[in-house]
Amino acid sequence: MTIEFIGLPGVGKSYICRRLFEVCEPPGGAEAIHVAPAAEDQRRVAHLAAKLHRATLFLLRHPLVTGRILHCVGRSAQKSSLEAVFKAVNLLSELQAVDRTQGVSVIDQGVLQAIWSVLLRGRNCQDERRFLELVRPWLPSVVIFVVAEREENIRRLRTRLNGQSRIDGLPAGEIEAELIRGTNLLEQIFKEWKEVVSDGRELRVVNQGDFSPSMVASLLPELLSREATLHQAVFADRRG
Repeated sequence: MTIEFIGLPGVGKSYICRRLFEVCEPPGGAEAIHVAPAAEDQRRVAHLAAKLHRATLFLLRHPLVTGRILHCVGRSAQKSSLEAVFKAVNLLSELQAVDRTQGVSVIDQGVLQAIWSVLLRGRNCQDERRFLELVRPWLPSVVIFVVAEREENIRRLRTRLNGQSRIDGLPAGEIEAELIRGTNLLEQIFKEWKEVVSDGRELRVVNQGDFSPSMVASLLPELLSREATLHQAVFADRRG
């Protein structure tokens, strides 16, 4: 089972996931699926290499699905061939991460967020359902949708200079336009996910700065299946 955090850039997904890990850290022996990359260029290169490695593994294990995914990415009409390759590698990497998961995992930005990234940057953004049907076996069972007040979200992105998002540091007007477009697409993907994963469970979290991860932690047992227990969860701290 996979629990995925989704949300716009700057809403605090990674922060909440890190704090959740601190509050509900599983006992020894459990490992995080991913480790958030540091800002240094050397670490970023290593992070990209790891993504390429995972994408290659998924290609070898699921060549037919990979071919269809590449076709969908091509149909999305990215701004450049390099952009299309990067988006495809990122999505395949997330699928491989889920493919090798056992038990319960909580992931900050996974398959749904990767699909959002593909469609957001493409000029043909009408394939939400096609993507979700294609990767249905790897979709999360539970989605934690993190939102923040628009003004606070813009403030964070204007002052965030670590390059996590393409809109970091842009003027407020440009950031707001990107957030509106991103919100509409994310809501559509979220709606389609609920139809494709008929038994999916959801939780919306409003991050107001003084957010307590204990609240989400207290709800996890309810979100998980009856067979799963909180100590089985593997918490992953990632940045996309």
